[in-house]
Amino acid sequence: MTDFDPTTNRIPFELLTPEERAILKAWPHGWQMRDLDGNWVDRPDSAWSSLHMVYRGKPESVVKELFGAVYLDGFGDGYESLQDVLHTNNCIGFICAEIVDGKLKDVRVVEVEEDET
Repeated sequence: MTDFDPTTNRIPFELLTPEERAILKAWPHGWQMRDLDGNWVDRPDSAWSSLHMVYRGKPESVVKELFGAVYLDGFGDGYESLQDVLHTNNCIGFICAEIVDGKLKDVRVVEVEEDET
């Protein structure tokens, strides 16, 4: 078994071992290719047309959700879990911000249903 990490590869494809090539090709998060200027550019498909090029696996996306409580008179604190928001008193809803790889991806507003007890 190899310690090959496809996200840190700096070796041209033709110089990789067959096992390393298989690991790189099977990478589930997509690939990047080093261009002539030394920059990493996304490679949308898995065609390995240039054996002398350097390919690497794209790192898995980092997804984080942040929640903010909404009250009749304004906004409350921010929370890192929905359960924390739901345990606040008099909360009428919450805002959820989804952040993917450090960029705001989505914002949702959700109303909290009243307890009928």
